[in-house]
Amino acid sequence: MRNPQNRPWMICGLFLCCLHLYLLLTTAWVADDAFITFRTIDHFLQGDGPRFNVQERVQTYTHPLWFLCLSFLSYFSGEIYYTTLFFSVSLAMTGLGMLVHGLAPKWEGRLLALGLVCFSKAYVEYSTSGLENPLSHILLAFFVWIWCKNKSSIWLFGTAGLLLLNRLDLGVLLAIPLSVHVDQHRSGKTVLAAMVGFLPLLLWELFSMVYYGFPFPNTAYAKLFSTGLSRWELVQQGGFYLLNGLWVDPVTIVGIGLGVGFALGDRNMKTWPLA
Repeated sequence: MRNPQNRPWMICGLFLCCLHLYLLLTTAWVADDAFITFRTIDHFLQGDGPRFNVQERVQTYTHPLWFLCLSFLSYFSGEIYYTTLFFSVSLAMTGLGMLVHGLAPKWEGRLLALGLVCFSKAYVEYSTSGLENPLSHILLAFFVWIWCKNKSSIWLFGTAGLLLLNRLDLGVLLAIPLSVHVDQHRSGKTVLAAMVGFLPLLLWELFSMVYYGFPFPNTAYAKLFSTGLSRWELVQQGGFYLLNGLWVDPVTIVGIGLGVGFALGDRNMKTWPLA
């Protein structure tokens, strides 16, 4: 039986979930970068290959898993704009359910998490946008759930492989937890689990090498090696981004700080690698 004392908490939680859905629907949008992927999907579905310009084999999108998901859905829906918005909102609300029921054991934590995601400008606005963020959010939530519940290595590496297939940059968030897991579970089974988990990513990289001639999207080479800017200028601009975030979206910055703080407060040190 449900505890009647939890009813006020449940009502507040339901209100915040409805508020989150309202905010997603009223701020839903598609960024200009997403139309690069849309054009590539259109050529792909017409039989011209996954390329931006029909005559050039260039990978202009940076999210292969997101690209494949949207291609699959658009094939059946017959259009891409509203399909992407519907898929994004569905993923965002599913991820919210995982956050509330899978990761936060107490109602106080659930309401804090709900409040943070509702009033985080970055989280709400990039839960749509046509980019890969909502898929990354739900996969990250699943990764954290697997980590906290001590699930098998195959689940951990499988989710990590999908996250990297969705966006290689996410490796920054996964490197330490995966390294700690390997150090704590030194066995042939762990190595086998890693090989199986990263197999989709490996297959994609092989395809990319054969089809595009490069392992990474062309934007990665442009951003990392051809900016014409010094390392100091890039670091300085990163500082400006942080200050701007504190000014226009303080909830996101505070939320990140709270997340790291609570994770480091775990006496069992289970969440320290995540922090």
